[in-house]
Amino acid sequence: MSKNERNDILEGIEPKYEKGQEEEIMSFGALRYSAKRISVLLKKPLSDIEDLMKNESSQFKQLYTLGAYQADYEIHTRLLELAMSGDIKAIEKLEKTQLVVQNS
Repeated sequence: MSKNERNDILEGIEPKYEKGQEEEIMSFGALRYSAKRISVLLKKPLSDIEDLMKNESSQFKQLYTLGAYQADYEIHTRLLELAMSGDIKAIEKLEKTQLVVQNS
């Protein structure tokens, strides 16, 4: 099956999301929920969720990734604030976090 054929199939699976649904998907990303956990919560077939999460161009995957990145940003920002105030543990954690982010 070609990539275009697969994308055509996924377009039939993926609905257009409402604002509340978009926020929920972003929360799944922020929490790094697995496809299995999401499928249970949304009461959707696991294979559908897996397909959406594998497809980089799906709105689902984009929202999930955005939620993950925004959560990381908020955590890193808070760590930075704590580090700037002299919190030694926050400084150490921020240094480790920066290495991970630079290598991803």
